[in-house]
Amino acid sequence: MTFAGVSLWLLGGAALVPAAVFLFIHPREDATGARAWLLRWAHPLGWVLLSAACFAGILISGTAAYYTALAGLASFLGFFGALSTGERKQVPPPV
Repeated sequence: MTFAGVSLWLLGGAALVPAAVFLFIHPREDATGARAWLLRWAHPLGWVLLSAACFAGILISGTAAYYTALAGLASFLGFFGALSTGERKQVPPPV
């Protein structure tokens, strides 16, 4: 199977690369509770779920891939929501 002419095997494998990178690189913000969890884990989880959606589309069914991709989207939205609700630090004016 392909998506936009690219094999889903290739796309699924490629989505694992940023997942591995974002396991080690994450926002260093002062956060607690659910916001801290979302900032730390939601971004790599979103990439893993997108990769799983590619593999589910090949091995299981299009319906399983669809719902897995929606879960990945929800993970990304949670991450970006938590990232955008942080306090903005004052930047000193240029001299």
